[in-house]
Amino acid sequence: MLKDLLPEKLPTSPKKGIKYILDVHTGGRVTSEGYLFLNPSAKGSKEEKWASYIANISGCSKKESPLQKGMLRTEAYNLGINTITLEVERDNMDIFFAAETELKMIRAACKYFRFP
Repeated sequence: MLKDLLPEKLPTSPKKGIKYILDVHTGGRVTSEGYLFLNPSAKGSKEEKWASYIANISGCSKKESPLQKGMLRTEAYNLGINTITLEVERDNMDIFFAAETELKMIRAACKYFRFP
């Protein structure tokens, strides 16, 4: 769990200034465009605006996914950190195409914050 990764004594807050987390991985039964998962409670939030931007730029499908105990998005949500998950197909897609799709989504996520 995310909390287990944090040191026992924190100088100010467990967030340590973290406002956003991009969770990137692969999964089964994902469209060729990739999925972007966000929390159901994200309507109108910074998280939802970030997710919409990524979906518009990259062409991936945006989906709400319920929080489950132990998930990175769940633990980050409990700490007040905006978190979305980018996912590409791992079983039925060429690895190079999957990597290209994931990179397109990551670039869009970075572009939102004007990273180079």
